[in-house]
Amino acid sequence: MKKLSLATLIFLSAKIYGQSSLLDGYYVNLSADTVKCKIYFKDWNHNPEKITIVEGSGKKEMGFTDMTAFGISGTGDFVKKTVSIHTNPIDGFLPNKYSDQVVETTVFLKKLVDGPYSLYELNTKRLYFFMQQPGGEIQELVYRRKQTETQFVEDEQYKNLLILLVNQQGLPGWAVSKANDLTYESGRLTEMINLLNGIGKTTAKKAGGREAVSLEVFAGGLLYLFPSQVQDVKDKMLRLKSAVAPSIGLAFTYLFPSRFNRLGVTFSLGYSSFKSVSSKTDTASTFVSTNWHYNTNYHEEFTIKGSYLRPAIAAMYVLNPLSKTTFYVKAGLLYNLPLKEAGVMIDYAGTTTGVQNGNPVSFAENFSDSYIYLSAGWINLSAGAGIRMGRHRLEAEYALPTNLSNNLSKNTTFSIGSFGISYKLNLLK
Repeated sequence: MKKLSLATLIFLSAKIYGQSSLLDGYYVNLSADTVKCKIYFKDWNHNPEKITIVEGSGKKEMGFTDMTAFGISGTGDFVKKTVSIHTNPIDGFLPNKYSDQVVETTVFLKKLVDGPYSLYELNTKRLYFFMQQPGGEIQELVYRRKQTETQFVEDEQYKNLLILLVNQQGLPGWAVSKANDLTYESGRLTEMINLLNGIGKTTAKKAGGREAVSLEVFAGGLLYLFPSQVQDVKDKMLRLKSAVAPSIGLAFTYLFPSRFNRLGVTFSLGYSSFKSVSSKTDTASTFVSTNWHYNTNYHEEFTIKGSYLRPAIAAMYVLNPLSKTTFYVKAGLLYNLPLKEAGVMIDYAGTTTGVQNGNPVSFAENFSDSYIYLSAGWINLSAGAGIRMGRHRLEAEYALPTNLSNNLSKNTTFSIGSFGISYKLNLLK
């Protein structure tokens, strides 16, 4: 039963896989009339030489002698062309020297780009791409491979042609680099032909136009971090609570006109104000002798607060600069400038009982004082990442904690860092 079920499953899968889908389409007859019809479509591994159509109640097969073009909704358009192609293979068994053999053949080419510069694809025994320049004849984008005793060697004539066209159009250096980095596949070639057609010129303008520069307003939230512990009045350790604070400001970004606008620099000026209170209740004991000892029950509150201007500079690297939605990383320096007195205040209340010189003692002590005074600013190393969609940016940034030591009452180490998330809106678009 299991064998039968498995055989049935394989048979049905093969049958389903081999079936054609009847899709909406069209063909152009020899009189240049466009006729709507239904077309039987398979996921063709090679460009078809014939198709089967349904027109009205009739079903017929059509080929090179019947039509000049056809298209299938959601799949693509094919046009009849007579082309010359190199027979040199690019995969499988490769020759030890390039073959110069060229054959002329009539085929249905799949249209990838339709414009002043058009791009076509042909998949037969190997993959081919063809380009038609404004007012010119269709030509093969020549790519050949051979194998020597030690390595594979590529003949990339298509790449040299596209570099020449980029230079003729006066596109910036990053476009030449893009052409030089091409591979012989549809996605990359489509991007390049679109660039030659001007679709990519909005991208090209980023090299020297408005999109290379952005002036943004931003707003977000910061989490101030105090990772080191401080000593309290009784020399015990305490870690201060993190503080959440809003942040606003302006940012200026410039993308350098090279390497597809991958590299850039950003300057920003932010403002933030925060306050955090950490409390502690504890007991401290001192024993010198039976005639000199005491216990103290005490409660402390540490309040850290401040208002800061936060100028920053960072280098930026865009991971996918030619996409509509780009991702980037950055690293730089962040300066924190106090606008007024800032630091850690302590409020202390304690009650002490014990014996001094053999006499019972009991007293209370209360005071408020500046515990850590931050009279000057400090610098943090920062790193961040973000996503940009048109005018909008969403960014996360981490400022590594910096050790500070301006302590008025205790010999302790104090450090401050931050983590923030912000939304930025470009004002220049």
